[in-house]
Amino acid sequence: MKVLFDHHDPFILAHGGTQIQIEQTKNALASLGVEVEFLRWWDDKQQGDLIHFYINASNTYLQRARTMKLPVVLTSLFTDTCNRSDARLACQGWLTRMILAMPFGEGVKQQLTWRSYNNCTHNVVGLEAERHVLQTVYRVPSNRISIVPYGLSEGYLQAGHGRRNESHLICTGIITQRKNCVELAEMAHAAQTPIPRKKRRASGKAKGSCHGQVYMVLVALYDPTVAVRHRLLYGVHHPPGDLILAGRPAFR
Repeated sequence: MKVLFDHHDPFILAHGGTQIQIEQTKNALASLGVEVEFLRWWDDKQQGDLIHFYINASNTYLQRARTMKLPVVLTSLFTDTCNRSDARLACQGWLTRMILAMPFGEGVKQQLTWRSYNNCTHNVVGLEAERHVLQTVYRVPSNRISIVPYGLSEGYLQAGHGRRNESHLICTGIITQRKNCVELAEMAHAAQTPIPRKKRRASGKAKGSCHGQVYMVLVALYDPTVAVRHRLLYGVHHPPGDLILAGRPAFR
C-alpha cells in the first residue's frame, strides 16, 4: 500500500505539533513497511492508494478525490472544541445541522468544512474527546472514526521519573487560550507552587523587580502575535532564553 500525506500549511510558516505528528506518523508507517510520500501537488503522475489529509480538507477536494476513486482519511484537531461542555457541544451540533439544512446558501455551506467529516472515507483522531466531538457535533457514525493515540518520542520514554521537589511548574507550548494556560496556572496555584513574577507595564516594558507569587513558568514557543491577539496582560519575553515569566493571562 502507498499512502500520500497532504497538508495545506507549509511547515516553514507553521512549525508546531501538527508538523511533528505528520513526520512521526510517516516514520512509524515506514517502519511497518508502508510506503508513504508527501503529496506533490505539481506532479500529476504521482500514484497512491489513499490520501491521508491532516486538518480540514475542503468538500471540493473530497469530491475530486472520490471522482478519482481515491479514498481520503482525514485527521482533524479539535483542541478548542474538546474543551467545551457537553451542553455546549450539543447546542453547537444543533446549530450546525440547522444551518446545513437551510434551503439556501449552498455556496457558502460548501466552503465550510462541517460536511467534510462525513464526506471523507474515514476519520482518524488522537483523543476520545475528539471522537466525541465528531459524533456529537457532526453526527459521524462511530464505525467511521478510529483513535490513534498520541505518542512520546524515545527521549521522553527513556528519561524516567524526574524529581518532584522543585518549587516551580514548567509548561512548554505556545501561549494561547486553547492550551488552557489559565486553568493550569490555577491548578498550580492551588497546589501552592510559587515562583517570582514580573508584571508587564502598559507600554510593554517589564518592571525590574520581582514580587508576589505567580502560578507557573511558560517556556518555549512564544508567538508575540498570539499574546497581542488575546491581550495577554502578564508576560515578559527574554530573547536569549525564550523564557517567559507569566502571571495570569486574560483572554478577551
